[in-house]
Amino acid sequence: MGIYGVYILDNRMWLLPLGVFVLALLVRRSLAPLHAVLAGLWSEWTLLSLGIYSFFAWFGVMYDENHHPYLLVFIIASTLAVCTGSWFYFRKTAAIQRVLSLVTGLIALMVIVGINNATWDLRAYYNLPESAYDIIPIGMAFFALILGLMYLTGYLSQKWQKT
Repeated sequence: MGIYGVYILDNRMWLLPLGVFVLALLVRRSLAPLHAVLAGLWSEWTLLSLGIYSFFAWFGVMYDENHHPYLLVFIIASTLAVCTGSWFYFRKTAAIQRVLSLVTGLIALMVIVGINNATWDLRAYYNLPESAYDIIPIGMAFFALILGLMYLTGYLSQKWQKT
């Protein structure tokens, strides 16, 4: 990753979060918090989908350097889409319904972001070529894979609870 073409962040950028994680374990002098997190994930697999959802939702509501004339409308709409998906996640009891609410929230978020990018002169502002923000098949495949994995955690969690 490069920042303004001056600072280049390579694999060493992961050392800081790893150091914070190790420091937290050393301060606690116990692996109990890590065990509690892993036990919670094992008992409720849809929490993994919620973590993935939170990660992608954070990127979806970031409108950094966006100069759309209706930027506030898009910020409100995308925030409402993310909040609605998580609200339904916490209201539903069946695992598959919980995950489907997250998948629906992410799809709604991506549609809103797509409309935002398509309705202002993004390419001219950044001096990008015409094909800069076309739909990339590998990106769509990756997004579909993420949604499939989220659905799979809900499906497996639902099957696990029935047995």
